[in-house]
Amino acid sequence: LPQALQVGPPFIQLPFPLEECVHEFLPGRSLPGRTRALAVAARREEVEKKLASLAAAGLDPVVLDHEGLALWTESLRQAPPGRGEEAWLRVVVNLHGEQSSLVAGRGEEFLGAHGIRPGDAAQVRRILKLYQPADAPRPSVKWMWVGPGAGESAFPADLAREWTGSSQVLEEPGTFLARAIATRALTPGPLRCNLRTGALVHPDMAAREKRRAGLAAAVFLAAGLVLCSFN
Repeated sequence: LPQALQVGPPFIQLPFPLEECVHEFLPGRSLPGRTRALAVAARREEVEKKLASLAAAGLDPVVLDHEGLALWTESLRQAPPGRGEEAWLRVVVNLHGEQSSLVAGRGEEFLGAHGIRPGDAAQVRRILKLYQPADAPRPSVKWMWVGPGAGESAFPADLAREWTGSSQVLEEPGTFLARAIATRALTPGPLRCNLRTGALVHPDMAAREKRRAGLAAAVFLAAGLVLCSFN
C-alpha cells in the first residue's frame, strides 16, 4: 500500500520507524545542487502478512511490486505523453471496488499514489489539488481509466468541468494491473522495485545473485591471471 514519505534535511519522515520497514531506493536524477530519488517502503510486518496469505493460497511470488508504480509505468508504455502534454497532470485511476487507487504524475514523472473510495469525486478533487502548483493556473489533466470498473464510473462527468483535458480507457482495463506487474517482473524498465529484500528475498533470487557473484569473481580472477601472465 502507498505510504507517506517525505525526504528532507535532516530526516526521512515515515509514519512508522524505518527499522520496521523493507525499502528500496530507485534510480534518481540530478538537479542543480541536489539529487532527487524515489523511495519505496512498506512495513515488514505487512509484507510478511501478504506473503503468508499468498502462501496459504499456494503462491510464492518472486517479486513483490508496488501497485502505484506498476500502474504508472504500464500507462506510459501503452500511452506515452503526446506532444504538448509534458506539463499536463497525468492521472491513472484503477477502479476496482474497495481496492480502487489513483496515481498522479506530470509528463513521465511519477508524483504519488493514493487509495480512493469508489465514486467519491470530492476525494479525488482533494488529491489533485496536492499536485496543483501554488498560485498557478489549473493544469490540464490526461485522465486514464483502468480496472474492472473502468467506463462505469461517474468520475469523468463529475470532474471534467473542473479538471479539463482528455479522457481515455486503456486497453483491456480489467487485466491492466496484472499485465503491468507481469511486464515489470519480466522486462527491464524504469521504476522497477521488489520489496522481497533482505531476509524476505525469494530463494530463487538469492541463488541467482549468488551465481552472479560467483561469475563476477571468476571474471576478475581470469583477468588477474591474464595481467599476471603479461607481467
